[in-house]
Amino acid sequence: MGPSGRAVLVGLVALAAAAWLLMRSPSKLAAATLPRLAADGTPAGDAPAGKCAGAKGCLIVYVAPWCGPCKQSLPGDRALADFVKDRGIETTFVVGMDAMPKCAEMARTIGREVLVDASGAWAKKMSINGVPHFLVTDPDGRVKKRQAGALMASPEVVARHLGL
Repeated sequence: MGPSGRAVLVGLVALAAAAWLLMRSPSKLAAATLPRLAADGTPAGDAPAGKCAGAKGCLIVYVAPWCGPCKQSLPGDRALADFVKDRGIETTFVVGMDAMPKCAEMARTIGREVLVDASGAWAKKMSINGVPHFLVTDPDGRVKKRQAGALMASPEVVARHLGL
């Protein structure tokens, strides 16, 4: 291979490395402050989305009001949250990608406090392209696993699948 061939090869490798760095999923929860809604859908101030308060880590369940599979999986997602709580895993529901009234309606359906990402900006930072989406983190907020799509199984099976 001649000098020009090597230069092209080096350029392609550099381009591939840059693309990989830009396209890879974030390895840590993105710092952001999101509006918080109480279980009844009423405003409850703001809360940090990038913090994990679970002793052994966190489970983030990202859902959207317009998403049929999100609505179908909510009973199982709530049961999963209850199941992993005893294991030191804190669960945060984030409702997003829709207007605040729709997010408040979904908060009432979830029946738990939620964070709201109405614009989907936090989801974009976290490379969440499909909902529902699950993020599993360690206590420092480093993402250990991500799973897109509804998980329709018992809490025990889903927890095992997510490594919880």
